[in-house]
Amino acid sequence: MFLFELPYLMTLPQNSFAAIQEDVRMVTFDCFISYGGNRFSVPWMFAGIQVWIRISSLHFIEVYSLYNILIAAH
Repeated sequence: MFLFELPYLMTLPQNSFAAIQEDVRMVTFDCFISYGGNRFSVPWMFAGIQVWIRISSLHFIEVYSLYNILIAAH
């Protein structure tokens, strides 16, 4: 089947694809969010407030305020 389908297959792109997952978290009063069993620091102004996070398959986390402003990156 592979030889039959080979002329119809596209080549893969040179750049790797980074999958991104988004989620909402509540910042604790000691200024941390929890994800995947780890705690990540957030600026003190966001203690007790909801934030949203973007988790990349390249192993970094970005934390955004509800106004879509980047407030921390790990």
